[in-house]
Amino acid sequence: MKTLLFQVLPILFGLLVGWCIVQPPDFLGSSVLIRTAAVISLAILALFVFLMYVISANLPAHIKLQPIDQRAVSDEMTDLFSGYQDIGFRLVGSPLRAEVNPPAVLVPMVHEQEPMYGTVYRTTTSPPKTSYDIVSIFEPFGGLTTGAAPEGASLPAGLGSFMQVFPDADINTLTQQHQAAIKFLLKQGVRIKPVTDDSFAGDFRAAIAAQRRHFFSNPIAHTAITVWRSMTGKTPHIGPLEEQSVAQRNLRRFLKTG
Repeated sequence: MKTLLFQVLPILFGLLVGWCIVQPPDFLGSSVLIRTAAVISLAILALFVFLMYVISANLPAHIKLQPIDQRAVSDEMTDLFSGYQDIGFRLVGSPLRAEVNPPAVLVPMVHEQEPMYGTVYRTTTSPPKTSYDIVSIFEPFGGLTTGAAPEGASLPAGLGSFMQVFPDADINTLTQQHQAAIKFLLKQGVRIKPVTDDSFAGDFRAAIAAQRRHFFSNPIAHTAITVWRSMTGKTPHIGPLEEQSVAQRNLRRFLKTG
């Protein structure tokens, strides 16, 4: 029902705004020009509030992860999972349904030897979107995510949260870049948490909750930044961590927390 609502609401909103522009309500002003400007201003405000709600709906305070049948995993996800297996990752339990809006299918993995999670993630939007990344968790908080999709780094990063994006890179390249960044962070004194099958769900939920807290620390600014990055495809997290000025500032602040 929620998925259908998210699909229908933008259409209804567009129809309502179009009608109001053609026939602006009299109570908005005595002049047609004033009424039209008021309608457009209110529409922009309403759209911004709706986008803020959409972003927050994808960052639930307590995300539910439900095991699902293997048949829910697409052929594309299966191929990506095989690529992860080839470089030492293994499946954690079964594929999961992540209860965001709209829900998504998640294939969770851990590396056999190194402190890294792997995830393949597919939305249930129309059309669906598949993404994949590698994640390490820090102590006492924070982490590093290395992915191939710029839109995955649209949300502003909080303290101790680091991202690397290598557009359209394969899993081998992402793994190598992630390992290089981890070596760099260890030299700076960052502590990396070990990963296990049992720790995946808790670490995943904690990461979403941390993103939510950071988003709501300044929701207006963070919505504006997220929308801008999504529209332009630009993010300051492109390339290796050592070359990102935003990462260097974040790292200095993070290390000061002790």
